[in-house]
Amino acid sequence: MKLFKTGLIALLVLASTSFHVLAKDYSSDKIRPQWIKTLPTPKNESYRFILTHINGAEKLESARVSSKKELTAQIEKEESIKVKEKLEDKSIQGYSNGEFNTGESEEIYSLQIESEGKVDLLNYIKIAEYYEKSERGIQLYTLYAIARKGHIPSFDDVQFTPKYGARGLVRSMIIPGWGQMYKGSTVKGLSILGGEIACGIGILVCENTRASYLKKMREQPNYATQYNSNADTWANYRNACIGVAAALYVYNLVDALVANGAERAVVKKKQYFSLKPSTIRDANGISLCYNF
Repeated sequence: MKLFKTGLIALLVLASTSFHVLAKDYSSDKIRPQWIKTLPTPKNESYRFILTHINGAEKLESARVSSKKELTAQIEKEESIKVKEKLEDKSIQGYSNGEFNTGESEEIYSLQIESEGKVDLLNYIKIAEYYEKSERGIQLYTLYAIARKGHIPSFDDVQFTPKYGARGLVRSMIIPGWGQMYKGSTVKGLSILGGEIACGIGILVCENTRASYLKKMREQPNYATQYNSNADTWANYRNACIGVAAALYVYNLVDALVANGAERAVVKKKQYFSLKPSTIRDANGISLCYNF
């Protein structure tokens, strides 16, 4: 009896603490961005995304320099070309849209490359970076968009958001904690899942124990009052487990819907207006075109 109660209390404590595990995990700047694991997909074939990873740098600036060297090495290996010189432009890329983070970057560069005896330029831009500091140094992840060899790049708009909408909610409706894990909060998601499992085990233990006392009450009428009292006690424990499980499930749904997750990159085709000459029957003119 005491062993059952001790185990039940432990299960309820585990379930209840799942509400508060890693509260700081909400902020996307505390979670590694999603684009580190999965590169975004361009909307056209004129360019591609490349991720560099520098580990153990003493300073952030030196890590950034090493990042560009790693980028150059990747380009030379993957494109089978030779980078002759790094040229820097002064053009600016900006991005802003509603819920998304806003900002601008002057990290737009050109590489002078040599391929099959021909010299050409390869443009690229720095899209985003994420770094962590530890005793072993700085760990830097950098996301670049770079033109493909032989193409004039048409870079898409890349926007960033920690919001996931209903994606996390749907997953957490199916499996509690799945939405949190999908959004990058792995420990939080596992805690919620563990809490629900603990409550489920508690419900089974309490119900089986209650049923056992009811059986004894029928088999031993002389102790019916005591067994009935014990059955009621375990019924209360069972109801407590059900209540905690229901509350944790609701919290799981709300958190999956509204809490921020790992920052993800959203690629959108660039929209712009342009003027083009046009001919209509016997008249010439200029047409205003909208690219979407």
